[in-house]
Amino acid sequence: MSQEYPKIKICGITKGEELKILIDNQVDYVGFVLFYPKSKRNVTCEQGAALAARLKENMPYVQTVAVVVSPDESQIKEIQKSGFDIIQIHGELDEKVYQKIKLPIFRAFHLTNSFHQEEKSLGNDFQNLLRQIDELDKIKGVVLDGESPGAGQPFDWGKMRDISLTNHLFILAGGLNSENVNQAIHMCQPDIVDVSSHVEGEQGKDACKVKQFVQAVRSAGR
Repeated sequence: MSQEYPKIKICGITKGEELKILIDNQVDYVGFVLFYPKSKRNVTCEQGAALAARLKENMPYVQTVAVVVSPDESQIKEIQKSGFDIIQIHGELDEKVYQKIKLPIFRAFHLTNSFHQEEKSLGNDFQNLLRQIDELDKIKGVVLDGESPGAGQPFDWGKMRDISLTNHLFILAGGLNSENVNQAIHMCQPDIVDVSSHVEGEQGKDACKVKQFVQAVRSAGR
């Protein structure tokens, strides 16, 4: 983490009413879940692109992120013609799909209990994986998330002692909220913190919860 506090990514935007909350808090990255109907935050690529364009009118610097799971070539084509800045990929990343991608990639990994308990340490396993990723120049960031995407459950942050992410932006996700994000920042030293479920109310993103989260992040290094 090269700055006083990490940048902030709010993920799972679904409607125009949420945009004012993002603008009021001047967040840095905004994620839209695409092509994943299992998620309650799923929107069509057209809907996500329209929301992203409206957001850019008020915050030209904001980075819009298309969040997908095991995308195919046709989905990548649709995303790239829709004006998103970054593709965040969970699940599988096929070689043919990778070759079609022209945008920067955030590659997401879900750290499960079984992964923690493998014979090798998480650090050794993951460093081997990162060395492979280093050869893929389109991957600009690594997202470390909890076991279930969007479930709001953290992984064991203590495992970060064994991991070096010097060659990529490190995006910390999974279970972050206004009460624990300060501790997470000091333990993990992320470049970006990523939140979704813990800043939601009954009608989507909650203005008070987003504000509390942003304030907690921006006071973490002081």
